[in-house]
Amino acid sequence: MTIDQMPIARNPSVMFSEVEQGTVLMNIESGTYFDLDPIGSAVWALLESPATLPELCAALVARYEVDSETCHADVSEFVKELIAVDVLRQG
Repeated sequence: MTIDQMPIARNPSVMFSEVEQGTVLMNIESGTYFDLDPIGSAVWALLESPATLPELCAALVARYEVDSETCHADVSEFVKELIAVDVLRQG
């Protein structure tokens, strides 16, 4: 299966807090933290429930001035980075 087909979900071991400029995440398993900008925070918020990449992009395209191709490329890269550091999980 490709990244487009499998649901993406938050790692339940990641704690988070919304701050003025976005969202701060902390993976309690690894002790690492991440600072998300407003767009990254929007992706995180949308993943309150598992979603596929096309579902994420549809919601973001409806909310922001971005075309679907750019959104897909950017969100795909972002999601892959967060999966690699175990902030998000797929499947």
